[in-house]
Amino acid sequence: MNIEQLPLAIRLPDTTSFTSFYPGENGATFEALRDFVLAKGELQAEPQHHSCFYLYGEPGSGCSHLLQAACHAVLEQQQMAMYFSLRDLVAQPPAVLDGLEAMQLVALDDLDAIAGNSDWEIGLFHFYNRCRDSGVKLLFGAKKKPQDLSVRLPDLVSRLAWGGVHAVKSLSDKDKRELLQQRAKARGFELSDEVVNYLFNRCSRALPELIEILDKLDRDSIKLKRKVTIPFVKQSLGI
Repeated sequence: MNIEQLPLAIRLPDTTSFTSFYPGENGATFEALRDFVLAKGELQAEPQHHSCFYLYGEPGSGCSHLLQAACHAVLEQQQMAMYFSLRDLVAQPPAVLDGLEAMQLVALDDLDAIAGNSDWEIGLFHFYNRCRDSGVKLLFGAKKKPQDLSVRLPDLVSRLAWGGVHAVKSLSDKDKRELLQQRAKARGFELSDEVVNYLFNRCSRALPELIEILDKLDRDSIKLKRKVTIPFVKQSLGI
């Protein structure tokens, strides 16, 4: 299949970059991933299995952000990269991956979606081998370690772990507070401790939802030309 014909490639959000990622307790994993993605020419001198990097973590931990950030970093180097969610691809035959060996990096997220699907497990195993032989960097994202995915093909499980398995820990509430205030400052407005406390007491503490709330507060404050205070938050969010 032609690369131009590949369906379901996800358009990368502008906000998912390495710069916008808040590592929290994931500093070592973050630096290892940056080194893996930005290394030039070093992989050729290393064992071929070092061209794979596996991330796992709970929903909202930042795995998807990091996979997309890796693609952004490669594209900024004028190279080719693609990000896919296997949850979107699993309804297609594994041949949908054919042709991706022309990329410098391929990021495959939601690996859990193909666990137990024999056609996809075999197809992904062969795709992995083709990418390894072509020098393509592979980046995987999942909720669990390879051995905990319920993947039935032992050879695929071993391949997934070849380049190292790295956990992405969810941010603590303290880290989430700092992240929200840093992002607000970067956008040109202040998010006081009182406002953050109010949000944490009245809204979900799931990071993706907190980011959506921050986006809405930013838009509404610009539109209404008001500071982000507790009364404003009540009005903007209807709480």
